[in-house]
Amino acid sequence: MPGKTHYEALEVAHDASSDDIRHAFRQAIARYHPDKVQHLGKEFQQLAAERSAELTEAYRTLMDPDKRSEYDRTLASERDRLQAATMPAPSVEEPGSHGSSPGPPPPTVERSPDPPTPVIGFDAERANRDALIGRAALARLRHAFVAEFGKFDEPDAAGFDVSCSVKAKLFSRSAAPLFVGRFVPRLDGAAVAQTFTAAPTAVFLVPIDVRDWQALLLPDAPPAARAVVQRLQAGK
Repeated sequence: MPGKTHYEALEVAHDASSDDIRHAFRQAIARYHPDKVQHLGKEFQQLAAERSAELTEAYRTLMDPDKRSEYDRTLASERDRLQAATMPAPSVEEPGSHGSSPGPPPPTVERSPDPPTPVIGFDAERANRDALIGRAALARLRHAFVAEFGKFDEPDAAGFDVSCSVKAKLFSRSAAPLFVGRFVPRLDGAAVAQTFTAAPTAVFLVPIDVRDWQALLLPDAPPAARAVVQRLQAGK
């Protein structure tokens, strides 16, 4: 089955009790409450709504004994199908081997039972949260590019998550602006150094906090950079 299972969505083991499932659901759904994501922009709000719907569906299924049993059977059937698809083909006996004396039977190897599904810890949850915020932030940045420049090219930029190349206007003396952006969970000296190292050309760095879209714009910031930041802060 593609994507996460209901157990993985709620971060509980397959043998989790109803109380465990209820507790996990309440903790998870609280992270995506509208009051906690309203300042992050429409893109993240949409992703949070989708995540809330996923958690709710998982909770309703696993809290209903009949639905949970049917869901477990579906998971088991899918797991068996995948295992059967990956099993090696049976060996073909070579000609003339019928007359040979059979060798000793191969030793029996007992298969250890599958370990229980681990409960994902804080680090994994933080990584999932950062990935969700990163996708929403980059989507908002692309939207700002479109709103400010209209159509733009997005050339490959190794080490960056998004790029924007704007064509220079005819007879314009100024060079066409090139934007590159990357999402980092934590903005520190190491992240800044990596950004300058990965940049294809000399860059004017504009750190932006995606929690409230406040930006560190120096007085000599290019007008195009100021315009994009204003778009981001206005959410338009």
